[in-house]
Amino acid sequence: EAALVGADRYVEALECDNGFEGYVDEYGTSCRRCANGYFQLQGGPKIVNGTIDGNLCVKVPQQTREASADKVRLRRGYMVEDSNISLSLHCPNEMACPGGRITTSGFSKMCETGYQGPGCGN
Repeated sequence: EAALVGADRYVEALECDNGFEGYVDEYGTSCRRCANGYFQLQGGPKIVNGTIDGNLCVKVPQQTREASADKVRLRRGYMVEDSNISLSLHCPNEMACPGGRITTSGFSKMCETGYQGPGCGN
């Protein structure tokens, strides 16, 4: 019977990119892409001495037209506020909400010119 045994690995510090989450388990410390239905755009988490600190992957908002681990595009008639990007808001006037984008560069305009506030209602 043969067995292969490697040396223990230890990672003191690791910083994950946008679109990734950090994890620590019995096999080591690493970064992995956000799971389907989740994204992360605020700068990847840092893992220091086995502790994950920073931005984790969050659930993609409902009414998303297109999503990946590092970008989200909403359907026309919906928007999000930067205080809670996992929650989509319905716009009573569909034409007021063009279907914004959220990327690592930030937010595209969620409301058409002349509209503002939750649901682009003001």
